[in-house]
Amino acid sequence: MKYLGQKILHFFFSNGLRKIIALLLAVIIYAAIYNFLQKTQTLIGVIVDVKAEDKLFLDTYPKPKIEKVDIVVSGPPREIANVVAGDFRGEVTVRELDAFTPGFYRVPISPKNFQNDGQVRVIKVLGKSYIPINAQRRMRQYFDVQVKTTGNLSGDYKLGSVNWEPRQIQVEGPENILKQLQLPTLEIALAPENISSFDRSVELCIDNPDDLIGEVLPGDVINPLKQKAIKVTVEILAEDPVSAVIPEVGIKIKQDPVSKYEIKSETRTAELIVIGVPSQVAALKRDPKNIEIYADIAAIAEKPGTHSVPLLYSLPKDGVKVQKITPERIDVVVAEAKKGFLNLK
Repeated sequence: MKYLGQKILHFFFSNGLRKIIALLLAVIIYAAIYNFLQKTQTLIGVIVDVKAEDKLFLDTYPKPKIEKVDIVVSGPPREIANVVAGDFRGEVTVRELDAFTPGFYRVPISPKNFQNDGQVRVIKVLGKSYIPINAQRRMRQYFDVQVKTTGNLSGDYKLGSVNWEPRQIQVEGPENILKQLQLPTLEIALAPENISSFDRSVELCIDNPDDLIGEVLPGDVINPLKQKAIKVTVEILAEDPVSAVIPEVGIKIKQDPVSKYEIKSETRTAELIVIGVPSQVAALKRDPKNIEIYADIAAIAEKPGTHSVPLLYSLPKDGVKVQKITPERIDVVVAEAKKGFLNLK
């Protein structure tokens, strides 16, 4: 066994220089034969997908951008014979450091940007070492939201203040577009059902403002950040409001018909001072019977004794509001039950 080991060591370490030279010659011969057996072919119009870093917008955004180049491929003759341009596809990424002049980028391209197809590999890109690409820096910018109302109010009403939220929205896009972008004024329609009330604020809504903004964006190259809605608060006022006194309006007490108690009060009427649209104030003054004034007895309906309760009211006209009610509170006595409405007038 010891003798066998010595023979093996002698084989490897004797004539070492000759063996190294022989190994080098074998490698050279193999490489020569391999290259001799390899063939090359030029492929015209191979597609290269162009992508961009997050900080950049390509000039074709939001559509994908492709370029075409000519390449040389190498491989065994049998494989090369069946290769076509569609078998290869490259990919490059535009980076900020590739900038040559503002908006213009030179993106390096080499065989490393292609995937090899089996034993066939890309060995050269013909005619260029870079691809010229137009791109812009990605920016986010705030723009003021402008809102205007449309629609005609009736002669009895006029428009008060108009407020909306948010007052600004953020838009994202290429730097060159954002620098010259002007957002449109968003319109909110005042429909008749929204303007029939006097001295009140009406909340309206502009749904999907991104769709309206998108109508003015050149070539769909802007990407508005999603804004669900813009809420608009519109104040409706009377055109020339007038006030009037409506005396001796009957006070009602709404009782539970199955209650164990009845509720009485010595105060039978109240006086209202109203303000509103002239025509509606006049109509209410001529026919006040539709005004309802009632005592708020919810908290004391089943508590025997004398209680001070506030007076509530309901008006039939939206164009009129109560400025003052006299008295504001009345004393009621909770005693035995009676059913239905008790009109104390």
